[in-house]
Amino acid sequence: SMQGNAALKTNTCLTVLTTEDFASIPQDWLQKVYRACVIGDFDQVMRLIKEIPTSTFRSSLEALADEFQAETILELIQPLIENLSNNS
Repeated sequence: SMQGNAALKTNTCLTVLTTEDFASIPQDWLQKVYRACVIGDFDQVMRLIKEIPTSTFRSSLEALADEFQAETILELIQPLIENLSNNS
């Protein structure tokens, strides 16, 4: 079903990101991006994105950050964040 990707309808021709795309990303980086999205610090989100090698994945992620799609990014990486409930 396309239901889960409804939030990703942008007018760009970039690939739609899935949680699997983030599976190989280090946990430390995911947590930093997660925290930055939660507080809406998109400057930090962009700095973090620029740490990963140039790729279609990075371009797609940059496009989401450009459009301030924090909720979409959070939904994608949330399943991969360890100890989410203990991150006080």
